[in-house]
Amino acid sequence: MSDFDTGLGDNLTTFQKLLLDVKLEYMNKMGNPRVSDNKFARYLGVSSSNFNQWILGSRVPSYANALQLSKCPLIGMRVFDVLGYDRPYASNDLQLNFVADNWEVLSKEDKKQIIEHVKEVLSFHDHPNNTAKKGAKTT
Repeated sequence: MSDFDTGLGDNLTTFQKLLLDVKLEYMNKMGNPRVSDNKFARYLGVSSSNFNQWILGSRVPSYANALQLSKCPLIGMRVFDVLGYDRPYASNDLQLNFVADNWEVLSKEDKKQIIEHVKEVLSFHDHPNNTAKKGAKTT
């Protein structure tokens, strides 16, 4: 939990704690101990009114807002778990989930290397799902 005074009391939801922890991490990353809620909402890609309702606990994000929040590298896919929503991909493969959970923190070069490796493996095995052989582009 964050070590700055929020004025929200001790009975915070898991989602409120997530937002506060992410805001603290963002402030530390920016080297700024005072980041307004409006600026932080912009960083998250959501409206300040939505952010304020969420942080006060009067509302929770819709699934569409959870999708937006999941794009934030400091939040990622865990937002779906915290809110009790299904993740936007369906897989029981824990390794695939690990890659998906961490995809946003990888550099473009790392992502490209992973994709190229998968293409290599698919072409080596002459796999029918190898879209690279069919000329499809991946970016």
